Amino acid sequence: MGKVSKHMMDRINEDLRQATKVNQWRNTTSVLQWFKDLPNKHELTFIVFDIIDFYPSISETLLNEALTWAKQFTKITEAMLEAIKHARKSLLYDNTGRPWLKKDTNNAFDVTMGSYDGAEICELIGLYILSTLQSKLHIENVGLYRDDGLAVLRSLSGRQADRVRKQLTEIFGNFGLRITVETNLKAVNYLDVNLNLNTGKYKPYRKPNNEPTYINAQSNHPPSITKQIPTSISKRISSLSSDKDTFDQAAPLYREALKRSGYAEPINFTPTETTRTKPQTVEGKSFGSTPPSAKQ
Repeated sequence: MGKVSKHMMDRINEDLRQATKVNQWRNTTSVLQWFKDLPNKHELTFIVFDIIDFYPSISETLLNEALTWAKQFTKITEAMLEAIKHARKSLLYDNTGRPWLKKDTNNAFDVTMGSYDGAEICELIGLYILSTLQSKLHIENVGLYRDDGLAVLRSLSGRQADRVRKQLTEIFGNFGLRITVETNLKAVNYLDVNLNLNTGKYKPYRKPNNEPTYINAQSNHPPSITKQIPTSISKRISSLSSDKDTFDQAAPLYREALKRSGYAEPINFTPTETTRTKPQTVEGKSFGSTPPSAKQ
């Protein structure tokens, strides 16, 4: 039933994304496109928020509310509702054979991580949340990737930013969810990229002590896979770098990791769709343009 529910939820969520036009990001590339399209970045500040224990905190009531809201934009039959809700039944047994029920309730409702449709249920809730934020908080430039949210506002005073933080916390509290919030930021680490509103640039980000490790070049993996690893790393780091200078600053870490894994091939900056952007002028400076050496 989880597979059936996943198939249904994929269609429902895609219809909702097209109908509502909210920023539900599926990957870093979509986040970067959103960031690049922000006008007058130097006049903005970031708000970053994280939903605490998102999967297990989704209640049956919240799911029902989200499905009712979704019916405004897409067809959801009673049979579909029954299948989606049936897939929410989850039991965990201890070593004595006694079932453990979530939060000491008398039902087996749960959104489990790793289930066939767990991610799709979270996406539905995320779409519902984004729509509510736009209508109640009047934030248009806000997006969500699973449990990580990011928004921009015109530069606020400390008091105004704190008011927005309290409003966000209250809205999520009404959903039965808890969040952590940081406001008035000019640069943030989001997913695997650092975004800077002062410069308009972005660069790769890795959590501290998270060193890159790759398949050894002499492993028994198919040569077609190992041969492509340096090229894939070049493309990935290039896509996360706003220009060649940014790439050159980030590249040594990855070159050393590849060397440790037995690769002699160099990694080089490769312009991608995310780096081929129109220059953004900020106080007489140009940011985000394609370096002359990379132009065709």
